[in-house]
Amino acid sequence: MSVPSKPNVYPQPLVEYDRITFWWLPPESDGGQPIQSYVLECQTPSITVTCGPEQKEAFLPNLSPFTQYSFSIKAVNVIGGSELAFFDTVTTGYRPDPPTSVSVSQDLYTSSSIVTWSAPSYDGGSPVFDYVLRASAFNVNNASVPAKDIFLSAETPFQTTLFNLEDYDYKVEVQAINSCGYSQSSPPVWIYNVQRPGSIVFNGSSSYFAIEDATNPSPFALSTTDFTFEMFFKLSSLEDNPFLFSSSTSTAEVFSLQLQNTGSEYQFVLTYPSASGTQVEVFGSEDDVIGGWHHIAIVGETSLTNRFINIYLDGTLYHTTTSTSYSFTQTLQNITFGQRTTPTSTTNLQGFMTNIRFVTGLAVYISNFVIPQVPLGIINGSGIQTELLMNVTDSGTKLLDSSDLNREITDFGTNFSLQHP
Repeated sequence: MSVPSKPNVYPQPLVEYDRITFWWLPPESDGGQPIQSYVLECQTPSITVTCGPEQKEAFLPNLSPFTQYSFSIKAVNVIGGSELAFFDTVTTGYRPDPPTSVSVSQDLYTSSSIVTWSAPSYDGGSPVFDYVLRASAFNVNNASVPAKDIFLSAETPFQTTLFNLEDYDYKVEVQAINSCGYSQSSPPVWIYNVQRPGSIVFNGSSSYFAIEDATNPSPFALSTTDFTFEMFFKLSSLEDNPFLFSSSTSTAEVFSLQLQNTGSEYQFVLTYPSASGTQVEVFGSEDDVIGGWHHIAIVGETSLTNRFINIYLDGTLYHTTTSTSYSFTQTLQNITFGQRTTPTSTTNLQGFMTNIRFVTGLAVYISNFVIPQVPLGIINGSGIQTELLMNVTDSGTKLLDSSDLNREITDFGTNFSLQHP
């Protein structure tokens, strides 16, 4: 015969202003004699509470608010009392309100997300000393069943990072902690499953992709409005005379950007329509685009008297058209990437392309700029429409238009690569 082993406690009591609730389970051994009672004790201030042998919970009301309590519990049989089992030290008062302004910033390229929040509107009368984040993972094919939970303490008071977020949607909630306990959870925010970022690969001989939208009478109706056409590209070779893109009306090619061997080197060749007819302008050098990823933006900008096109390469103004009256009088009916609209054997691109955006009604860039972060987003507004948005993710959705128009894109032998800017 012996004294019992100590009870098994739930360490975090529930604190509610002037009352505390404790929970425990019976000891693993009763010492060979029935448990007669459980005794809760606090040294300062001195409190002793005796509970029956069947109890597993104790509720202590009418305590002093904003006072620290450290309770222990022992199991008692006829031989004597067990070793003490200790509960967490708590302070009476109020638990804090939930954290506010919880938001998520997703990074597709690292499959991670930064969660940020602000302090509760009320700390419960005692300082908030920590935050805990719960991310409940839901299988995208069964959104009603949590697949797993992640609990993290905050890296900083108002931020933490979740890594390796693949294959699941995550519901994220944040709780604040003061000496009285945990707040209720914040309203949830969601981190949605993202697929691996990458790029479209062109083989330099036959591969390209095209957009032909017969269901929309004005797929790329530029007319004389502002527009922005941008993409990231990486060249593997400059053999032949590759096109980045080419588009046309029903009768003629009117808008394209090509790298062409002009005799001594490769230069950009921009073809575009103007009030006085089709314009062709040659500019730049292959030295500016060989090696690595580059961002290019073709921006149509209007003023009271002029309409001109600016070419920005890696955020820097690279060329301004000599014609000041671009005019797309006919609706562009299709656009081809990696090849001329009317294919020839020497116009195919060999390299990579990703994060393509075509916006009408807005000159997104009007001066030198920092290269935009990817993935690119939709820009819509009064008279402004994102006509095309392709943030290339994986081989299953590499040719997906994420704009509101959801244009149909036809693939002609391109591949997917995990290379990206």
